Amino acid sequence: MVVTWFRGLSHEFSLQSLMAIPSETDLPCPACGSLCDDFSASIHGTQVTLEPDCQLAVEHFRRAMAEPLAADFVQGEMLGQTPPSLESALDFASKMLVSGKRPLIYGLGHLTTEDARAAVALAEFVRGVVDTPHLPIHKAAAESLQTVGLSTASLGEVRHYCDLVIYWGCDPVTEMPRHLARYSVEAPSRFLAGGRPGKFLVAIDSQSTKTTAAADLAIQVPAGHQHRAILALRMLAAGREIDARSLAPLPPETIAQLRGLAERMRNCKACVVFFGERILDNSSGSEPVQSLAHLAREMHRYTRFYARRMRGASDILAADQVLTWQTGYSRAIDFGAGFPQYEPSDHSAAKLIEREEVDCCLLLDSSAALALPPQVQDKLQSIPTVAIDPAGRPHWPQAWVKITTAAPGVHVGGSAYRMDEIAIPLRAIAPSTLPSMHQLFEQISSRIRTHRAGIDATGKCTVE
Repeated sequence: MVVTWFRGLSHEFSLQSLMAIPSETDLPCPACGSLCDDFSASIHGTQVTLEPDCQLAVEHFRRAMAEPLAADFVQGEMLGQTPPSLESALDFASKMLVSGKRPLIYGLGHLTTEDARAAVALAEFVRGVVDTPHLPIHKAAAESLQTVGLSTASLGEVRHYCDLVIYWGCDPVTEMPRHLARYSVEAPSRFLAGGRPGKFLVAIDSQSTKTTAAADLAIQVPAGHQHRAILALRMLAAGREIDARSLAPLPPETIAQLRGLAERMRNCKACVVFFGERILDNSSGSEPVQSLAHLAREMHRYTRFYARRMRGASDILAADQVLTWQTGYSRAIDFGAGFPQYEPSDHSAAKLIEREEVDCCLLLDSSAALALPPQVQDKLQSIPTVAIDPAGRPHWPQAWVKITTAAPGVHVGGSAYRMDEIAIPLRAIAPSTLPSMHQLFEQISSRIRTHRAGIDATGKCTVE
């Protein structure tokens, strides 16, 4: 056993793991929400060749395996060292969380289940607030699930049972290049004869995309009228006639296409609707997703019918799952009282930062900071902020301290959630001297205990 010491953290690797790994089979790839686990990889240094070919996956592994130089591993001018050490960065983070009256742990994207669990435990330990970035489509899907419910299916069920697949407001051909071939209309099915000719692909969108070009039926709905189109489809699927004048913003050809789609939906063996952010109208909030959930429920009178949101690579699905099973809530959770309190309209990261109610931030996934409004970002950079991101991901430039960790599914293993909430085990395929995020949380928690003991003795502990 070889033990490598790197800036205060020990990493144990077998001698074999320190050598180049020539090949891997059945390799899971966390580059997108599909989390395909059928890759064969040949690895030579930072060069990765994948079979079947996927440029999104190749780029993901290439970025992650191009590790930062030792001088770039930890960044932060206020640490007082050149180059700054991991020890000083961890001391800064632990003192920041101890001295903070209301710490914020925000982001939680690109985490394994184990990392997310450790992050939630840390938030509870320091009695802080933990929140994830919620884009409008994420918020709409969560509200729909809580108010209406959602009829869902695994991607395996979609592959083997659904002969009608609808993509609404999303472009999987671009965003998830292998989604159609592995889980959708191009995937071989055990229970549907005829292969691709036996399945029908529909793309509904407000713009032309690669998916609409590949679809058997492409329906263009003007931007801002997605909810109206869903309501029309609900009425047509129920066998009701509608007055075209009430749907005036929708072109006559669109109404005719929706009428034909409703008939096809009633007569198919099973149907799934994958929806993305363009299904939302600017003024209708979560209503389009709720109406889609109602449509799925109503269609069960005729056939199997499912609806599922398309999730991207930086989605916080692991954090959603961990937060829900550990606290009962999926976001905006305040541990200040010693137990989890849920108030999304009041405890969201954006509102807490804007009202200056948090005085320090542990930023897990810097892209979460970019999702905040500009005025909130300005206030965030005025408080102590430590950004922790895996290799291959950029740091938020305004963070006071920046730490790069090993990338899940490349340097470290763990488990991640596919877009259909199925847990997929990740594997480490390349050795790295970078610490894992889970190790950092353990080190920070250990230092917090030490600092708290110092507070008990001296009555003071501040971020220097």
